[in-house]
Amino acid sequence: VPLQTMLRAIALQPSDLRLRNQLGLILIDHGELDVAARSFQAILRHDPDNRDAIAGMATVLERRGDLIGAARLLGPHTTEPHVRIATVWATICRRLSCPHHGMPALEAALRADPSLANASDAMQQTLLFYLVQRADAEAEACAQLLLAAGADPLHLDVHKQTALFYAAKHDNPATVRLLCDAVVGTRRGSAAAARLRKAMVDVNK
Repeated sequence: VPLQTMLRAIALQPSDLRLRNQLGLILIDHGELDVAARSFQAILRHDPDNRDAIAGMATVLERRGDLIGAARLLGPHTTEPHVRIATVWATICRRLSCPHHGMPALEAALRADPSLANASDAMQQTLLFYLVQRADAEAEACAQLLLAAGADPLHLDVHKQTALFYAAKHDNPATVRLLCDAVVGTRRGSAAAARLRKAMVDVNK
């Protein structure tokens, strides 16, 4: 929908929050992040739980580079079955775990809100699940950072799998060993993890 058309529609129906949400998205597409933010903030003043506006405001923050602010805004809602929230959260997770840029952003995010270490998406996957898909030194360092911040290595996604399963699936032995060590340190998984780590050592001989 063209921007001018949307502005005319809102002038006719100023209380229509759905139209204001659409306006915010159009403004984002036009690079008008400040104006888009004001549109979403106006919605949230009237309806603080409006999920479309929360996702829109998080998108504005993510585009501005404020990954911490975006993550904290989405934090309470990441497991909800809302397409736009899930999409924005996945983008934030990818940026926090991306090569060369993720480590400083992740450190800052965890300092601001340590609970992000266990924040999960609609698939119940935490940041660890994103990191284990990479096999590089920075991904391993980011995984160590998350685990030190309290990330649960035994957290299960909707498929009843842990990050360890995906690390093995992506042939990432360094992260597999890291996660096994973390699991050994928990009361729930010490025996099973010890057996798995021995198996991995045998495989890598």
